[in-house]
Amino acid sequence: MSHFFNFQSSGVKLSLVLASLAINLIFGSGCAHMDPTPYSDKNDQRFGKSFGSVPETSFEAAEFSGNNHTDPKLAFHYSKMAAIERCFSQGQLASPLHTFDQTQTLTYTQVNATTHTLPALSSRGRGFTTTSVYSYPVTLRYPRFRTAFRCASYIHQLESKPELEEISAELVHPYTQDFRGGLLVKETSGKGQIRVGDVITAVEGQRVEDYLDFFPLVHFSDQPRSTYRLKVVRDGKLIEMDELTKDLSPATLLNNAQEVSYGCERRRQLRSQGKIPYQDTIPALCELKASDWRERFPYIQVP
Repeated sequence: MSHFFNFQSSGVKLSLVLASLAINLIFGSGCAHMDPTPYSDKNDQRFGKSFGSVPETSFEAAEFSGNNHTDPKLAFHYSKMAAIERCFSQGQLASPLHTFDQTQTLTYTQVNATTHTLPALSSRGRGFTTTSVYSYPVTLRYPRFRTAFRCASYIHQLESKPELEEISAELVHPYTQDFRGGLLVKETSGKGQIRVGDVITAVEGQRVEDYLDFFPLVHFSDQPRSTYRLKVVRDGKLIEMDELTKDLSPATLLNNAQEVSYGCERRRQLRSQGKIPYQDTIPALCELKASDWRERFPYIQVP
């Protein structure tokens, strides 16, 4: 890799804390069925990557499952790298929300028995046979990580960075007349037009009533956006406003490149120690150079 990966990607949080908490409730139950794509290690079909969707959301899920020889830290990075690889192949950025550890642990008791025969003490005697039985616990861990993510050409963040709370339809219906809830603004950065106490009901004409409705609309797009048109309830009236955005695409690009750099470095260390007994395919990303990233995303100006 090059100095391209040495930039710090501060500001790339994308307000993901709330999204991670919200999506965790859904994602904990697992993704839709995902058939594994095994690598060349044919002796353990558990080993491989796969993709699915996060139920009831617009997010995808990248899963990496290792065998009992797989380094957990490498499996963690491979899950994120699988998401980045998928988006990179589409010419888009990967915006990982959260990586969930679903490592499986198998514990059993190993029992061994040994037999010893002692020779006779005289020519007329008979030998003795003894059997020793001993046991010990064995624990096997099969690393398994799932990363919820979204591919997009541009990543944005509202300048106001609103902290939101879902409220019921009973409180919103008098203004919207559609028996659906909304998002109460509890705190803002002080920038933009949104105020504490506003209730957001729509983004660019699309109705929103929970954070998983709102988050994708204001963070991901195929075109650069300087503003988003919001509809809010304020002081008993339904009004519209244009809210300014901040472009997080450069920070997201650096985050993607750094994640690949970290994962590839971990892989290099393990291979130098002879601790990767299989051939893997995700690290095709490890062959990328800074120029490859710039050619794929020429529209993003990296500081």
